[in-house]
Amino acid sequence: MKRPKIAVTGPVKGGAMAWLFISNQLRFQGAHPVRLTSQNRPKLEGFDGLIISGGADIDPGLYPQGEGLLTAAKKQAEQPKSHWLRFAVGALVYGLRRLAGIKQGAGYDAGRDSLEKMLIEQALQQGVPLLGICRGMQLINVVSGGSLYGNLVDHFEQVNHPRTVLPRMYVHLEPDSRLAEVVQTQRLKVNALHHQSVKDLGQSLRVVARTEAGIVQAIERPQGPFVLGLQWHPEYMPQVDLQRALFAEFVRQAKKYAAADQKTA
Repeated sequence: MKRPKIAVTGPVKGGAMAWLFISNQLRFQGAHPVRLTSQNRPKLEGFDGLIISGGADIDPGLYPQGEGLLTAAKKQAEQPKSHWLRFAVGALVYGLRRLAGIKQGAGYDAGRDSLEKMLIEQALQQGVPLLGICRGMQLINVVSGGSLYGNLVDHFEQVNHPRTVLPRMYVHLEPDSRLAEVVQTQRLKVNALHHQSVKDLGQSLRVVARTEAGIVQAIERPQGPFVLGLQWHPEYMPQVDLQRALFAEFVRQAKKYAAADQKTA
């Protein structure tokens, strides 16, 4: 059987780090990744899976109650950086986010929003396996009719919310979810690079992981084709077996889709 062909979205400029880590995970699992940007706007035909990767904030005009983005950016800029360790960690995260094309505040990417909305709609209509990472999870929710918290700090001010590519935060999984079945645990240690999250849930979606404070960390479609959204970045934790298992399951679903598509051809 041919390797399943997986579309992986990203920004026109930047995004090299995210693409490197995601594509390596997919190749390791036996898939053929193809990078898509708003400069090559293909349809989803010919692909066996779609990954919407992390990146710039989604334009708040695309969903209700998306205010507060500039306020959060200002708060972050005003935070003291007196301790050398805090500064070092902050610099590392900033560097990785720049390489990954992850922007905060008002740095929206209208072309990417448009492309990814179209691709998500096509995937949902055609039953193509769909994985959303960070921004990708948020956009799946928005396309499904949901909304976002523009800034977690505006709504969860007392929450200790780390910003790191390393697994430093625990999330709790619903025991009867597809996600829990894949990773075979109800408590998972993850990283965190986001400042937005799901607020109102989109149609046909289910929340399947949260932090102790209740911040949504994963969503899925419990019925029908494979749709999974993760707020964390599993691609940046290739050393963790359970994070690799997420890509293994996604590629398995893509192979299943490809086999079914060949039968109907």
